[in-house]
Amino acid sequence: MTSPTVLPTPEVLFLPSAGSKSWLDSLFIPAGDGMPRKNEEQKPLHEAPEVVEPPMTLSTRSQSPEWGGVCETRCGSEKRQRNPLAQSRGKSARVGDGLTHQERPNTCMDCGKSFNKSSSLIIHQRTHTGERPYACPECGKRFTQSSTFLRHQRIHTGERPYDCAECGKSFRVSSHLVRHQRIHTGERPYVCTECGRSFSVSSHLVQHQRMHTGERPYRCACGKSFSLSSHLMQHWTIHTGERPYQCAQCGRSFSMSSALIRHQRLHAADEPRQCAQCGKSFSRGSELSEHQKIHTGERQHECAQCGRSFGARSNLLQHQRTHAGERPYTCAHCGRSFSRSSNLITHQRIHTVLKGVDK
Repeated sequence: MTSPTVLPTPEVLFLPSAGSKSWLDSLFIPAGDGMPRKNEEQKPLHEAPEVVEPPMTLSTRSQSPEWGGVCETRCGSEKRQRNPLAQSRGKSARVGDGLTHQERPNTCMDCGKSFNKSSSLIIHQRTHTGERPYACPECGKRFTQSSTFLRHQRIHTGERPYDCAECGKSFRVSSHLVRHQRIHTGERPYVCTECGRSFSVSSHLVQHQRMHTGERPYRCACGKSFSLSSHLMQHWTIHTGERPYQCAQCGRSFSMSSALIRHQRLHAADEPRQCAQCGKSFSRGSELSEHQKIHTGERQHECAQCGRSFGARSNLLQHQRTHAGERPYTCAHCGRSFSRSSNLITHQRIHTVLKGVDK
């Protein structure tokens, strides 16, 4: 006699009674050509303990060494249940919570955070392990993500693939282009809820909000705290004595780049600015620019009352006093007033000469 072929035990939550023949019949498939034989005897399930094991509920499976190992290997449910952070957030994969393993398949064992993609989970786990698999061959700097590594390489290659259609300026990162384009559009999407001031960059809003909250998240070992990381770095040079910014002209060094820039202006002020057309020198660049308009014939400052134009704004202001009748320069000797300081100086020479005659 050929013994019947037994199907795997289904997942049930109770054992059927011996009289449940309809349920027992569904567990057997006749051997041979698939047609039932009269002389073949079917044994009930409860009479074949060597083949059929008592069914287990999901709760009993979690206690079984065999199923516990498989479950832990596949989805780590036991570790998630022991994770206090996951329990506090209701992220445990217990049936009683109403969440199955398939609903949250990519969950971090360390912090309980869940992800839609397994690749996102792998990248996230590197924050716990400290793994940085992508190394720059130029400088040796390492990165956790390939996209960050590719952006970094553009520093060495000089590649700037993102161009502004308005001014042609190029950028290494697309987000930098988006931020730059707001200069042309005037868009300021980040608004402070406290004072209503708006910003084009989100980081500027975050820094601004610290003025309202008084937050100073960057703390030095000496106890002093700062609202900006750059301010902390500048302060840190006080302890280290580091002065990385050096003047190329005199060799003087500074701890801050802004201090070097201010210092360099002293050298620039000492150097005379010479006109290429006539050779005349000026101490200020603005004076040279005004002077050069004499050679170019440029007269961009026009009087709104008479239409007369001037190359220098100061000349326009002097001219406008003739319309207003304004005479701001007064002689201290005789009280006579003038519209131009040069006219007052010329007039004062008269008094100087007269004093010499009186003597």
